[in-house]
Amino acid sequence: MEEELTAVPVDSDGNLPGALEKLRDGVSALTDPKLQIVDGRKEWAEPLYSSLCDAVESVEGSGMFMGVAKSQPPIWTDAFDLRNKIDVRVKEWQRDPGVYDGDLTQPPTPETVRRLRILESLQWRPQDAKALEGYGSDLERWCEEIKHLLNPEPVKTVSAPCPACQKRWVYRKYSAGENVRQPALQLTAQGCSCQACRYTWDPSYFVHLARVLECPLPEGVLE
Repeated sequence: MEEELTAVPVDSDGNLPGALEKLRDGVSALTDPKLQIVDGRKEWAEPLYSSLCDAVESVEGSGMFMGVAKSQPPIWTDAFDLRNKIDVRVKEWQRDPGVYDGDLTQPPTPETVRRLRILESLQWRPQDAKALEGYGSDLERWCEEIKHLLNPEPVKTVSAPCPACQKRWVYRKYSAGENVRQPALQLTAQGCSCQACRYTWDPSYFVHLARVLECPLPEGVLE
């Protein structure tokens, strides 16, 4: 009689070293200064999270959120929302912000940064690997969102209805609270996307889209 094969249960423990590395890389990418080359010289760039906070604080200091400034670009509302999203999420991961380290000579380390430093220094179990990988993925995504927000790639708009949803316009709320109409279709080097339905066409479809929309091809695109 042949021996019956028994399925071996899969171990639920994850790759803890890999997950911790992803978490620490994400924390570093968000909170550490970065060495860069500018005009042949090495310079330290401000951490991404600090740059995001500076963008928000420069607007808060101007009184824009109190209605003093009008018709400011929506980037600052986006910066405020993104910083708030990061702060709230990190607080869910690590409630205790640690020791206040400010004094008369220097401001304290932001609570979100302190929380992340504590988080990466904790003792974790193999079964925590999935959660840690999720933290790392969130950190990577936030870094990309900050880069895109503070250094956006050039965008062109197309005042034609989206072929997918037929929407021609979207409305963005500016910092003063007013709704401003913008074309739904946006063109970048990455492709064409609709801000209403989020459908995206990569650059290989530019020629086809130009014919469908009956508009000129973007500069530099050849048939």
